[in-house]
Formats: sequence, C-alpha cells, structure tokens
Amino acid sequence: MAESHSPASGIRTITTGKVRILAINNPPVNALSAHVRAALWQAIEDADTDPDAASVIITGTNSFIAGADVREFGKPVAFPPIRDLLARIGNMTKPVIAAVDGVALGGGFELALACHYRIAAPGAVFGLPEVNLGLLPGAGGTQRLPRIVGAKQALDLILSARRLTAAEALDFGIIDGVAADPVKEAQVLASARRSTDEMPQSSSRRAGIDMGTPEFFAAKREDVARQYPGQIAPQAIVDCVEAAATLDFTAGIAFERDAFLACAASPQHKALTYLFKAESSFKKRSGTIDPQSVVRRLRSAIVSETARMVADGLIGQESDADVIIVREMGFPRDRGGPCFEAKN
Repeated sequence: MAESHSPASGIRTITTGKVRILAINNPPVNALSAHVRAALWQAIEDADTDPDAASVIITGTNSFIAGADVREFGKPVAFPPIRDLLARIGNMTKPVIAAVDGVALGGGFELALACHYRIAAPGAVFGLPEVNLGLLPGAGGTQRLPRIVGAKQALDLILSARRLTAAEALDFGIIDGVAADPVKEAQVLASARRSTDEMPQSSSRRAGIDMGTPEFFAAKREDVARQYPGQIAPQAIVDCVEAAATLDFTAGIAFERDAFLACAASPQHKALTYLFKAESSFKKRSGTIDPQSVVRRLRSAIVSETARMVADGLIGQESDADVIIVREMGFPRDRGGPCFEAKN
C-alpha cells in the first residue's frame, strides 16, 4: 500500500493493489472548496489514465462531504465548478465508488450520486438542504436523483431538505449497500467487479421510475405556491425535476444550471444566506445573550415608534401598526401584534 498526502490539496491518496482511494481531508466539514475540487479533478484524471488503477474510491477523513464551501458564495467560481467535476467523475472509464461515512449533504450528496456505486456506513446521513438558502441543487442533483428514485420522491426530498439515514437511502435505491466499514466494502465491490461489467450511471437511469406527468407537475406547483408563498427556489426545483422527466440528461443539466444561476442572483438567496451565517454565529454566542431581554427592548422600540407615527398622522391608531406588522412582517396573528402584546 502506498500513500501520499499534501495538506494543501485537501486530498489523501492511498493506492492498494489496483484500487485508488481518494480521502478528502478539508477540516472542519470537508467542504468542496476550490482547492479540493482541483485536487479531485487531477486525481481522477491521473487514475483514469493510469493502467495500474482499475477503480477509484472517494471517501472522507472522519466524515464524507458536508457540501459546497459557503465562504465561496457570491465569488467567481474557480475551476473546476462542482458541476464539471461531477460530470468528469460520471464519465470515468473506470468505476468510481463513493464510500460514505458521516454526512453527505448538498454537493457531497450530489458527488455521491455522480459515482457509479455508493456504499454507506450505518450512521451515514444524506440530504439536499439548498432550498433553505434559496437555492436548488445545482450540480446535477435535480437531474440524477429523479432518475434513481422517481419525480415524486425526488421532489419530496429536495423541497423538504429532509435528511435520509443510510437505511432509508438503501430502501430508496440511492445506495448499493450498508457496511460498518464502507471503504473496505467498496474495495470488495471493486475487486468483485469484472472489467466487462457495465458501469451504472445515474444520468442514464430511468427504467421502472415514475417520472411524473404534466398534470402531476401542475398540481405540484399549486402545492408549492401554497406551502412556500412567494419563494423562487421551490418553484424552480419543480421546473428542474420536470426537466429531468422531459429532457435528456445534457439538456436537463443545462436547464438546472440556468435555474440555479437565477436563484443565486435573487435577493431571497442573499437574505437566506445572511440568516444562515447569522444563525451560525448566534449559536456560538447564544449562551451570553438573553433573547427575552432583546425581544422586550425591540418590542418597546416598536411601541414607541408607533406612538410617534400616530402623532405624525402616518397612521390613525396603534392597531393600524399591528395590522401592518402582522400582514407584512409575518408577526403571529394569534399574538395580536407587538403593540397589543405589550399592553396585554
């Protein structure tokens, strides 16, 4: 067994027999940062052209991949984009097996979907949380997942951002097996595979899968409009999954790319990303903050400003402010409004 590791690359390469193991090591969450993508691309290229490499296993150190690097959002995308990297993996002439332990979220899940086989540890978790940031899975997730589980299940998983256990992923047919040591099991799979065996590609899978009808997608859009009023990404997700049902994979990927870019340019994505980062920061300091004190002071400020608006003639009475805040700012109706709540 030979091993090479360049900390700057974020990839540890282990060669055992004819199997090339690529272990991602990019603390703290193994995000698919630019330098990791570049190193993976080169490692894939090397393995594909090396006659001594018969198969590749992609795994992680301590965990699999938690997704894209949120620090890179809004910045120019360095080569290779995740979408191109996953296309390169899917087009490998040698089988690529994802050995998943820990979390495979967002781009990490999409990377696993692009591999030819997937083995997971019992505690592995899979999910596509992009909708929570006003985005959609933009590296083929809306195209590969429906081709594996069907349109209905894919929409349910992507729109809800629900996390799947390894057992659930196996039931859905997303993964090929569960093993206590997924890397070892992946090596067994690689050794058992014959060179004449066809490589299963999620991009070409459809047989026996219900990809939906125009009526199904029309009804889904109405459901989404009620469940996510005014939100752009959920409707775009329905559009992309319908594209998976009606277009070939190449055209579907192009459709997904355009939809992703539109979502990424929206104010909703900017606002939701801001809140995501703010909540992460808040969690680190929440023990030193008294939320109720903050709420009381903010509520007091609203009541004081409302009194000034009445005096200035902007509104006729305090209840006008409560109605506007409930309607326009989402204040819970069952609490009456901040002015009502402050006095009752």
